[in-house]
Amino acid sequence: MILSPGSDGEMARQAADKLAAAIERTLFDEVGTITCSFGITQHAHSDSADTLIARADLALYRAKTSGRNRVELAPMPDAVIDVASVA
Repeated sequence: MILSPGSDGEMARQAADKLAAAIERTLFDEVGTITCSFGITQHAHSDSADTLIARADLALYRAKTSGRNRVELAPMPDAVIDVASVA
């Protein structure tokens, strides 16, 4: 988990895109190259730690099921989340 105080969801998504690209370009000694996926969300006033993490987790599952090596930004809590589409 990476917390990015002062960033909105889009700023965090851009940072995760840069991090994913840097990881993909790196040659690691034991494993060679790797890729990674990120689930991003923005804190809402109504969030608890559990709801914030759950939303980021849903975004991560969406990234993995959409082809991996992706960054997905979760909708804010007042938007409808279709759990079936990320399962």
